[in-house]
Amino acid sequence: MKKAICLLVMALTSITLAWSQPGPPPPPGGEKRKEKVEALKRSYFSEKLELTPAEAEKFWPIYNEFSKKEDVLRKAGKGDKKKGEEPKLNEKEALVEIDRVAQNKKEHIDLESQFLKDCLPVLGPDRTMRLAKLEREFQRELLQHMKERKEGGKGPKK
Repeated sequence: MKKAICLLVMALTSITLAWSQPGPPPPPGGEKRKEKVEALKRSYFSEKLELTPAEAEKFWPIYNEFSKKEDVLRKAGKGDKKKGEEPKLNEKEALVEIDRVAQNKKEHIDLESQFLKDCLPVLGPDRTMRLAKLEREFQRELLQHMKERKEGGKGPKK
């Protein structure tokens, strides 16, 4: 009987200690990586849009505000979904989810539309029209660079 109680106490203590441990640490360099990407984006946009210092001074606060609002919308758009999970919804829940997704997309479009209108006086019509294209080009080049770095450590495939 004493052995059973002793084992039970040890098991409960082990479980309690295991649950009280902190979670895994954040990935190394996460914040630095984000800052580095933002610096690259600033440089890329400034070069491609040929921003003067006066234009850059007006443009970047507009862009930063847009970017913050876009992040909030993106996080809100994810909802309660977990990666790789397909939720099982009844018809009523599915209709509510469809409305939520549609509203989120509308908010994205409204936000981007307002951003472009705010940039128009600073950049003019030609450079304002290039903004969406520049964003896609930057993302494509960044992904290509990351892919090359990842494959850089490997030898040629045979």
